[in-house]
Amino acid sequence: MATPIEVLGSSRQRPERVLVRVGERVLELSATAHLLLQGLAAGEDSAALTDRLAAAHPRSPRPALADVERAAAPLRGYLTATGAPRPALWLRRPVLKAPCVAGLARGLAPLVPGPAWAPGLLLLLLGLNLGLLAGLPVQGTLPAQAWWGLPLALLGLMLVHELGHAAAAQRFGAPPQDIGIGLFWVFPALYTDVTRIWTLPARERMVVNLAGALAQLAANALLLAVAGALAPGDGAQFLRLLVSASLVSCLVNLLPFSRLDGYWVVVDWLDMPRLHQRCARQVWRDLRTGFAPLPAGEFRHPRAFRAYAWAAVLFQLGLALLALRVLGQGLAWIGSQPDPSQLLHEACSHPMRSLFGVLLMLHVLRALGRLARSSFSFSTP
Repeated sequence: MATPIEVLGSSRQRPERVLVRVGERVLELSATAHLLLQGLAAGEDSAALTDRLAAAHPRSPRPALADVERAAAPLRGYLTATGAPRPALWLRRPVLKAPCVAGLARGLAPLVPGPAWAPGLLLLLLGLNLGLLAGLPVQGTLPAQAWWGLPLALLGLMLVHELGHAAAAQRFGAPPQDIGIGLFWVFPALYTDVTRIWTLPARERMVVNLAGALAQLAANALLLAVAGALAPGDGAQFLRLLVSASLVSCLVNLLPFSRLDGYWVVVDWLDMPRLHQRCARQVWRDLRTGFAPLPAGEFRHPRAFRAYAWAAVLFQLGLALLALRVLGQGLAWIGSQPDPSQLLHEACSHPMRSLFGVLLMLHVLRALGRLARSSFSFSTP
């Protein structure tokens, strides 16, 4: 089954390159490679591909059939379902269609800061959130019925987060597409299709990736100001708990060790695609060579990349040790229960805690699997 090809345009940094989306992957191709990809998508054989290239460059010598086949070989895998990469989000369903998202984004775009201001504004809003949250007194627990409203209110803040991404993409001339919901591994998550930002310079892509957190932190600060103005009671406590959960989700999004917003900021800063795959290789290379200097010109920030590589691998190993400890404690507790029906009773009595534990364990196992797959490619250049 062929994978659809969408031409996104030319990169502003390298106008001679063509950006296309093939399934879930964005490729930056030369004009020749783009011609080959179009021919492969049309089902042409090597002879027809050679004719296509010869017609596009009539003043150049006709390319050899073997050279065309060699150049087309790495492109074939992108056009088949088996060759397409596994998406980070699956079971995706749109919630807001592109025209609606574009209309909302145009109204919010003037509020998006420029590349020079975004990092400082992010730190300012984060400090404001922490300061306002610390100034609100804890007022006991909420009524049981109020807890059901927390997930819905948190979903609203997540939507604000996604609109922040969309507004930033719109501001820099890369119109956003749908906003939808899907599964990030096993965790429900909202997403915004801003694939077209790959046509933007790296600094503007960084702002787009930070804009979700900026919008969410600004909404948090507004809710905390409202909570401070309210009389002590359930309303103020509800807003306090809501912002606390929102702040945690925002900080998790900014962690640079999962394929979330913070990770893509680091990818753009280091100018290093496939950063996760390179980290384990770099750590293994450092252990073998005794931290030999990195090749000159290969990395934009060699010291920062090495520090990130070690931090990312140690983070994954820390998760692994935590998972093993929790697993060991769980197995010990299960073994100490004489009655199997008691286990079912405990799980049913605390369904959310049980579900969260299972999801966390699956997420950690997935991270370990990714780390293990990377370790098998340590020896590759």
